[in-house]
Amino acid sequence: MKLTRNLFVKLAMLVFSVFCFITIITLQLENNSMKERAEALDTRIQEYQIYIEDLQTTLSAPMDEEYVADIAREKLGLRHPQEVVFYSDDSD
Repeated sequence: MKLTRNLFVKLAMLVFSVFCFITIITLQLENNSMKERAEALDTRIQEYQIYIEDLQTTLSAPMDEEYVADIAREKLGLRHPQEVVFYSDDSD
C-alpha cells in the first residue's frame, strides 16, 4: 500500500513537473512573440508621429499666394499663363 502511494506521488510529481516545464516554454515563446509585436508597433507609432509632424508643419505654413501657387503646381498640375514648361526624358 505504501509502495503504491509512493509510486503515485512520484508519478504525480513527474506529471506536474512536465506540465510546469511545458507551460514555461509556452509562456516564453508567447513573451518573445509579444515583444516582437510591440517593437513593430513602436516603429509604426514613430512613423505616424513623423507623418503627423509633417502635417502640422504644412498646416502651420502661411496661406499666402505663393503657398496656393505651389499647391496648384504640385497637386493639380496647373501653371501660370506666362510659364513655359519643358519636359525632358533625360534622367541626368
